[in-house]
Formats: sequence, structure tokens, C-alpha cells
Amino acid sequence: MATIYIPEEVKEGFILISEMNLNDVNSLVKILADIRAGDEYDSIIQRLNEVFENKSRILLQTVVSFSGLIGKDDATVEEVAKNLAESFIQDYQKSKEEEVALEKNLNIILSNVANLRKNIVSRRSAYDNESILRSSKLITDLRILFQDDLSNKNRDAVIIHKLHVEYQHNFSDKELYFTLDLKDLNRLKAEIEKAIEKDQIIREDYKNNLNILF
Repeated sequence: MATIYIPEEVKEGFILISEMNLNDVNSLVKILADIRAGDEYDSIIQRLNEVFENKSRILLQTVVSFSGLIGKDDATVEEVAKNLAESFIQDYQKSKEEEVALEKNLNIILSNVANLRKNIVSRRSAYDNESILRSSKLITDLRILFQDDLSNKNRDAVIIHKLHVEYQHNFSDKELYFTLDLKDLNRLKAEIEKAIEKDQIIREDYKNNLNILF
């Protein structure tokens, strides 16, 4: 394999892996082995939090970033681990001892990412653009339109609905705001109800033929 570019955003994760002791690596491997195809990343991070606390998100992001290298150009686990370690040390000028520790830990981790890779494939099949909804809420507001003469109580008003959407894209939290009127709400409601009906029909029609993950 050629030298692998290590993105700056996962540098912290590689440092974390290089500093892990065997107990930490084994704890990570156990969590990776327990991942199911339908698990959401937030639930995986919650499990990692029990061991790695606030480092959990960057750790998962890092493992996801290199897990897809296995099998690429027929590369073995050992080759990927060695190449990643050498590339990281070269890019960030770490010591030989850190390279050895990193390669050893990467070998163990890469040997146990099969379930994570299945999870990634299943979620990418469901979310082609990898943007995953985290939360949403509607805020309703009444806007009063004053006359030029502020004392004039004959006033108009409009009702405004703001849809606040929080979503995750490539492990980054993002948010959007949409201003809606009643027509927009009814159109959105109709689309949601149609999607729910389709979901129920599919689950019922294929319950004996398919293992529907989510």
C-alpha cells in the first residue's frame, strides 16, 4: 500500500490509540464486537463513554475512518496497521516507540471491526448522503403588524411556524431552520403520514421474509 494521508481531524484519535494500554484496547474491541447492524452511532458512543468518556466520539470517528482500508487493493490487517502507523509517525513526527505501540494496537482493533463495517454498510445503504436526523421541533409564533399609528388597535397578525432540525453529517453536528405556514404544515403532515403508512405496509408484508434492522 502507498502512504496513507491521515486527516488532521482524526489526529487526536490516532494519538489516543497509540497511548492505549492492553486493557483499553480490549475494552474497545469488546464494544466493537457487540455492535449490531442497526445500531445508531449515538448508542455506540454512549457505550464507549463508559470507558473513554469525552474521547469517545473522536475515537469512533478515527476507527471508522480507517476500517474501510481492509481488503482495499487486497491489503491485509497487518499491512494496513503497519502502513497507518508509519504514515502517522511520518506526518506528525512521532517517536519509534509510539509507532510500535500504535501498530500493535491498530492490529488488534482492525482484527475486530467486522461488525462495525457491517453497521457502516447498512447505515450508508439507508442514508445515501450520510446525513442523519438527531432531533427536530416546531416553534409557533404570533407576529403582530402595527399600523403607522401605533395607537391604532386595528392590527393585522401572522402566525409563523419555525422548524428547527438538528442533524449529523460525517460526525459533525449541524442545524437548519425553516419558516413554515399552515399550508406547509399540512403538506408536511400528509407526506409524513404517507411515509408511516408505507413503513407499516412494508413491515407487515415482509415480516416473514426479511430481517428489517430499523
